[in-house]
Amino acid sequence: MPRNAWDRGADALGAALTMALAVALFTWGGYRLDLALGSSPLFVFAGAMLGVVGGFLHLVRVLAPELRLFRKKGRDGPPARDADPQDTDSR
Repeated sequence: MPRNAWDRGADALGAALTMALAVALFTWGGYRLDLALGSSPLFVFAGAMLGVVGGFLHLVRVLAPELRLFRKKGRDGPPARDADPQDTDSR
């Protein structure tokens, strides 16, 4: 059964919220680390960058699972296709 626009929109919203939460939590962690070490905002910046990279990778993985970067490799062959048995969309 093909996925409708609401399902894809829900996936996009969930991935975007996950990205925002990752950036916020890593930035907060960097801020707390800077306070504990008495350093400049080095760890705030590093935490924000880690959050952006991690959130972006999650966003791409959720919204574009067909990318080769996220395929699982089989033992003896090319990367396996992550196909949903319920999905009959043959584009």
